[in-house]
Amino acid sequence: MFWYCILVAAFALVAFLSVKEWKRTNRSRLALRLVASLSAVLSIVILSYPDKKEPQQRQSSKVIVLTGGFNTDTLIRLLQTNKSTPLFSTDYSLIQTSPKQKIKWIPDLAGFFSQHAKDSVYILGNGFTNEELSLLKGHSFFYKPTALKPTVSSIHWQKEIKSGAPLTIQGKYDNNSGRDVAIQLLAFGEVCDSLIIKPGIQKEFSLSTVPKHRGRAVYSFLALSGKDTLQNEPVPIEVEYKSPLRILILSSSPDFEKTFLKNRLAQHGYEIIINTSISKNKNDEQFLNTAKAANMHTSSYLDNVDVLIADDKSLAQLSASASYAIRSAIEDNGLGMIIKLSDEKSASSFYSQKFPLVQLKQDKKPFIPIHSSLNDSDKYKLKIDEPLCLRSQNEIQPLLQDEQANIYAANYMYGQGRIVATTLNNTYTLALTGNNKAWQSLWALLLDKAAKKTIADKTGYAGTSFSFTDQPTPIVLETSKVAALQRLNANEQISMLQHPNLSYLWQGSYWPRKSGWQTLIQGDGDTKNWFVYDPKNWKDLRDYTKINAMKQYVKEHPVSFLPQTEGENDKPTSDVKLYLVILFFICCGFLWIEQKLS
Repeated sequence: MFWYCILVAAFALVAFLSVKEWKRTNRSRLALRLVASLSAVLSIVILSYPDKKEPQQRQSSKVIVLTGGFNTDTLIRLLQTNKSTPLFSTDYSLIQTSPKQKIKWIPDLAGFFSQHAKDSVYILGNGFTNEELSLLKGHSFFYKPTALKPTVSSIHWQKEIKSGAPLTIQGKYDNNSGRDVAIQLLAFGEVCDSLIIKPGIQKEFSLSTVPKHRGRAVYSFLALSGKDTLQNEPVPIEVEYKSPLRILILSSSPDFEKTFLKNRLAQHGYEIIINTSISKNKNDEQFLNTAKAANMHTSSYLDNVDVLIADDKSLAQLSASASYAIRSAIEDNGLGMIIKLSDEKSASSFYSQKFPLVQLKQDKKPFIPIHSSLNDSDKYKLKIDEPLCLRSQNEIQPLLQDEQANIYAANYMYGQGRIVATTLNNTYTLALTGNNKAWQSLWALLLDKAAKKTIADKTGYAGTSFSFTDQPTPIVLETSKVAALQRLNANEQISMLQHPNLSYLWQGSYWPRKSGWQTLIQGDGDTKNWFVYDPKNWKDLRDYTKINAMKQYVKEHPVSFLPQTEGENDKPTSDVKLYLVILFFICCGFLWIEQKLS
């Protein structure tokens, strides 16, 4: 309302001054007098226009939050304009190690950002985790990250593996340095696998080995640049002690592939029964690591077998009753079968429809590179003169393929069991050429897919892949029994709470005080092991993850105002007002001088 009154008064004043100037007898410089009068009044009107509310001018303060790994030079530059800028941190150990900085502790991160919503918040260092960032509810800040080091940016491996199965460590390495970095997998001081990461690239890697021990062990992951050790991190694994698989091998004729397979598996402790057809009505039977038995094709005997390995010809030679017993054992009792298909037409059987064959027509190559469909890093080179492949079908899972996606092994669920078909009949050449690890990896894949599966009545596990000391670790137990209380390391107890909707799910929490292996002892005496890391372990990986999470958060929540530096006081607005005052005095001075001169 006041502003409208000013406008009416200004309009009246302009009209009055214009009439007075127009009636003057001396009409020289009339246009200039009218412009000067209008400009003077207009200057007063603009100076009287009400400004926006003061809070919109962002009279904000600057606060600095320090996190682990912050750069001291960056902090000094930010403190140059005002050395009394308050410093904060969520890391109490950082406060204790920097007593001269007078850093204040942040007990509640969400409350802190709500309190300083109108301030310019600068965060230095590695920043916060994704879980901590989720507490900020979209509050913006300025981020000054620590320079990234060459480090693993992601990594994964099986914490538990079966005896004889390969351990595979996969991930990405960001080598942002100017030198080669060698990464190694060590077991008991021996280098099991290694590779080189070229400078300036981020590359996926895979390291593997077949553990020769049983039980718990801690391997090492090393990253070396020349003589410098960039990383030396623990890789804990547990090799399950499990009774060896019982394998029945049926062969239509003696061949080196099955003989080699039989001997190698027997050396690794598998119980092997092999039946080889020598001539019509004459078979050779061998029993390795197991007692001799009769009537191998009966249902009662097959119930004690985990995997049946056979070629298509041997299955075609079986009697109707023996063939029915095998089919029933697979369908009803979960027996696994690995069938080796030849280049001849197989007799019609219960598995034939799912595994039709196709002969490839291509130029002969000395070797065909084949890889696992489940893990591209598992690669094999085999000499195959006349490649025979499986046609792609619905409901089958490819296991081994070449670069053109031709299938050499596939898996199919049949009732309670699994059937694995393969056209590879010379896998022994991998071992004979010195690549034992590839041979073991290939057969570990086939046997694992085919082997009879047992369902545990309970499963217990720690809820995080990396558990650290003095941090909460969720404990989860899946069981149909009551699991209200669990023992840990024989002297501590964990209270378990049943899920309100899932009656089989029990949850608890544990704060480990020491690093190393932890043992959860369940009510019936069964144990579950997991590893607790020292806070120094895998620190570069965790810092890398934090920095990238912080950069992504800043990108998604940009600051919507520029920070006001010390001494600035809305300078653009002050300059405009100064120019209007000068214009007013110039106009008034011109009118006064012009009147005196006339």
